[in-house]
Amino acid sequence: MKVRGTIQRWTAIFGVALATIIQVGCQKDLDGVDLDNEYANYGANGTDQPNSSSFVYLVTALRDLMPDKIISFYNIGPSASRLSFNGVTVGSKVDYAWNPYYSTYSAPNIPGLDKSRLGAAAIDVNSTSSSTLTSFANRTKTDGYGVFLYYDLRSTNIASYLSGASNILYGQNTSFDNGTTIQRPLRISNQDLPIN
Repeated sequence: MKVRGTIQRWTAIFGVALATIIQVGCQKDLDGVDLDNEYANYGANGTDQPNSSSFVYLVTALRDLMPDKIISFYNIGPSASRLSFNGVTVGSKVDYAWNPYYSTYSAPNIPGLDKSRLGAAAIDVNSTSSSTLTSFANRTKTDGYGVFLYYDLRSTNIASYLSGASNILYGQNTSFDNGTTIQRPLRISNQDLPIN
């Protein structure tokens, strides 16, 4: 009953958006959800403008309703500047946050998240050079960040490219499985990164 009441309370506040996130994140047995405010068109189609509390309340609701799921945050858009409200920080509710700017190295500043849960490297596998990839992998390890993020993965074999980073971060090559599965090290987990 408490879970149902909690879902009803948060859904009353956030409506269909929250119900959809919960349905997709939980009922489809996903590991979690990634919050991306990049293309939000606030003020259009009857939506309100961002405020100082709604993003904090949203991640609080998600954490309450999905305590065992990963909640990650793509640090871009209006939510990126609204990371705390009334003493509650977004970093205390999300598991990971990353740099959203392709082919750059810049750790987001998320109060409540330590380096092991942040990603400074943003690798677009279709445009970031191999030398930049290996440079960012070395910097990630040296700087003590626990997330290394790849964008735009497709079903083509780029294992040799990805191995440039995985050898530095994990001490092993990346493998490719006939275009259906790219195996570890692409799983996001700070326990997998042997940071010194």
